[in-house]
Amino acid sequence: PLSPLALQPDACATSFDAVSTIRGELFFFKSGYVWRLRERQLQQGYPALASRHWRGLPRHVDAAYEDASGNIWFFQGRQP
Repeated sequence: PLSPLALQPDACATSFDAVSTIRGELFFFKSGYVWRLRERQLQQGYPALASRHWRGLPRHVDAAYEDASGNIWFFQGRQP
């Protein structure tokens, strides 16, 4: 089987599945991975598997949203 690094998407690719600001940081999601930027800097250890932060998260995220209460919502597929 391939290692997680072999499956890691190319950070130079300009298409992402979702982009969201969560707790003041910018998160980019693609194919089960997440990039985390703080103060315009990619944080050490990223990209990383999104499941490292959010257990049970589907491999493909279409949108992510943090509400006023600090809850983080992830969406997959078409929403009515």
